[in-house]
Amino acid sequence: MATDRKDLAAIAKTIENIKEQRDRTIAHLDKLHVNDPEAVYSHPPLQYQELDQVFMLLLRIVNHYTGLMRPSEEFTLAQMESGITGDIDYLTKLIQEDDARP
Repeated sequence: MATDRKDLAAIAKTIENIKEQRDRTIAHLDKLHVNDPEAVYSHPPLQYQELDQVFMLLLRIVNHYTGLMRPSEEFTLAQMESGITGDIDYLTKLIQEDDARP
């Protein structure tokens, strides 16, 4: 557990960047970022490598504790795919509805 806390502390800055991106773009559906996707990368800078590291660390931790409770189970990102697809469909619908307004 101490190692997991240390590893999570090491990615705290990236997590804060992800939260800030979420707040600036997704959570508020800022048209600037929808119409100009490159704007997402201006505040704060996020690298795919950082995101990969975060996902892999979180998956390792989740699977470690899942394995302690249910040794035969393992969580994968593929299990989240249908939820993510639903979220994207919902956000796309909101954007289309907003664009259709006079």
